[in-house]
Amino acid sequence: MNLLERTKLAFDVWLNGIKTMPNIYSLNGYESQWGLMDRKGDKRAMLQAYRSWVFACIDARAKEIQAAEFRILARTNQKESYEVELVHPLVALLNDPNPYLTKSELLYTTVAHMDLTGDCFWYTPHNGLGVPGEIWILPPDRVTIVPSKQNFISHYEVHNDNGDVLKFESGEIVHLRYPNPIDPYYGFSVLMAAAYLADIDKFQHEYQREFYRNWAVPEFALKTEAKLDNDTRRRLQRDWQKNYSGGKNRGKIAILEAGLDITRLGVNPKELNWLAENKATMQTIAGMFKVPPSKLGQEDVPNRAVAEASDYAFSKNTIEPILRMIDERLTQDLAKDFDERLVIQHVSTVRDDEERKARIRQINLQAGFTSRNEERRSAGLPDVEGGDEILVPTNYVPLK
Repeated sequence: MNLLERTKLAFDVWLNGIKTMPNIYSLNGYESQWGLMDRKGDKRAMLQAYRSWVFACIDARAKEIQAAEFRILARTNQKESYEVELVHPLVALLNDPNPYLTKSELLYTTVAHMDLTGDCFWYTPHNGLGVPGEIWILPPDRVTIVPSKQNFISHYEVHNDNGDVLKFESGEIVHLRYPNPIDPYYGFSVLMAAAYLADIDKFQHEYQREFYRNWAVPEFALKTEAKLDNDTRRRLQRDWQKNYSGGKNRGKIAILEAGLDITRLGVNPKELNWLAENKATMQTIAGMFKVPPSKLGQEDVPNRAVAEASDYAFSKNTIEPILRMIDERLTQDLAKDFDERLVIQHVSTVRDDEERKARIRQINLQAGFTSRNEERRSAGLPDVEGGDEILVPTNYVPLK
């Protein structure tokens, strides 16, 4: 590229902004962790894995996030902002997504979809004012992203039960997802990383269910050296079930025909070591989801200090990063439809963080380091009359 071409490109970027993506992404999909890329089948299989310890971990994460509170801030410049009023339409939209879905249900389902499939798709139809008026969650196993070489995403397609394909423009969809290093379009879920563990957990419980039903093996075997024809074999099985199986036949004396011998089939002691195996599987799955076992009711907490430390680590290292990603995506794809200055920001779920911030504000005010309005601005709150006065620590009167 010569100097003239570079100058022209720089002028176009300055005038129009960058509106095209670099031609480096594959538009044909990527190989999935669940086999060759069949996103429809993959997503459905992931949703069906919502059970046992996978459910318990996702439920613990989703219930923390569904209680989150969001603040809508309007930036006045790069450093200052103020919180918008509760009557703002974006505040109303987040608090009342649609006539059939509450805010808590919206956030819970959003996190469950992201944890299971890596993706959650919000359909945000615009109202007569040209801004989103409702939020609807689309089934992630029915959504297909149609790429574009010019704009990265051309549109979204949703396949319904009737075989119809519904088309949605990219501006109508808010795509919440976990970062995926192998696919720029679809998210990478925790379950995808823990797929083998989820399978092991499923097989363990299926085997245990069958074991408790019939010890997973026949209780007795009838042995004979003679070769039995099919009719005789079926008759013996039918008569044995009728005369000797079930609680009502307990204690009956079995009479065997000539040549038959009865043998009780034993159980390998290793097969009875279920509690230890289940606990190991649970702990590994919980580790993948970064959920403390105490949140799953599987670990006794010795005292309150340990419980608070566990809650603090869970909130800070698991819940807060998810909420920050949701903040940024909603700011970029939802808030800007209302006003370019709006920023969506959650209230921290880390209790110690809020207490620490409050102590710092108190120290700053007592030391005369900041004014009340400066502290209010840092918290996104509007100024108050007389709040620019520095107060002295003796009696908190204006310093003249």
